[in-house]
Amino acid sequence: MNTQTPMERDQALITFVDMLRGLLALMVLLAHGLESAHLALPSASFPAVLDFTLARGGYWVSGFFVLSGFCIHRSILSQLAQGAGLAAGFYALARVTRIYPVYLAALVLALASSPWPGSLVIGGHLLMAQGITGVLPAIKPAWSLTNEMVYYAVWPAILMSCRYKLVRSFTFAFAASAMVAGLLFALWKSLHGGAADSSWLALALIAASFPLWLGGAALAHWWDFLQRCSQGWMTWAGLLLLMTAYGAQAWLMHLNARTMLLCAVTYVSLPGWLLLLLGGSTWRGFDRWRSYAAWMGLLSYPLYILHQPLLDLTASSMRHLVPAGSLTMLTLLLAVVVLTIIILIGVPLERWTLGKRGELLRRMRSRQARTFPLVPQ
Repeated sequence: MNTQTPMERDQALITFVDMLRGLLALMVLLAHGLESAHLALPSASFPAVLDFTLARGGYWVSGFFVLSGFCIHRSILSQLAQGAGLAAGFYALARVTRIYPVYLAALVLALASSPWPGSLVIGGHLLMAQGITGVLPAIKPAWSLTNEMVYYAVWPAILMSCRYKLVRSFTFAFAASAMVAGLLFALWKSLHGGAADSSWLALALIAASFPLWLGGAALAHWWDFLQRCSQGWMTWAGLLLLMTAYGAQAWLMHLNARTMLLCAVTYVSLPGWLLLLLGGSTWRGFDRWRSYAAWMGLLSYPLYILHQPLLDLTASSMRHLVPAGSLTMLTLLLAVVVLTIIILIGVPLERWTLGKRGELLRRMRSRQARTFPLVPQ
């Protein structure tokens, strides 16, 4: 039984979530750094151990989906607890101002390092539809932002349609996502023969990943009860599940397994993420790490969205600084250089944009009474 006070639990949770977000972004950086290094040194051998341990950046994005569902649903519950309903305008503004500012900076960098892709591609990116219409290689992590924007819109709509009956909402959302994903996968197979660049596949994967996001939201909803029962061993159990799912997915990708099977393996990671959050929030002594964790939280989004264009801009020039064919050294050098740039520029940019966003949302909150609510007052 967890004997922490509610304030201690909240502080430990915030610290743990910030640290986890930063670590996930670092893992994505290493995966894409390895890929960029291999492109810069095409003749270098690709060690199997690196392929198995670092080259699966997409796996860590599932953790971001779980954390996003957890944090967004906690925010929704906070607004509903005030008794004024969930304001559509305020909610939409909060989501857009969180995603777009640093993303637009990354898009500018991507365009600087790429040939002009055409106005239709740019339009898709500006509308946050790049995960469906096709994402620029120089900003490829942005595919997940399309998923996020869809989930931001769909979940409140489901809550509203179910009249804020939470069990009914979660049941409907999980069932509907499975049915929609199955239908879209079938259309992808029948209409496009399983082509990897099909927009039907992108839509199917958005629906198939929604249960990960919903899992985080469900944890947030029943957090108070579950967290009181949490134990420290859950952290290690969660890590074991996550490493098992990671290894299984890496092996299946090596065998060129079907996309739907890879999605199914990703679902195995969901209990791991949930256990990791439950167990991590019980750790004591986090006070000494709070400022470092807050900095990791600031680092996570700019590192995630800005690292790829920076890798593209630096990889070709950095390859001459390492011994010929040293893929590992080039990967580490690229990661250190890009991380340094983002620490010097990306973190201050994130801090500034969050400050301006906070001011805007406070002004918006003061006028919230004039915003159309999603639920009756």
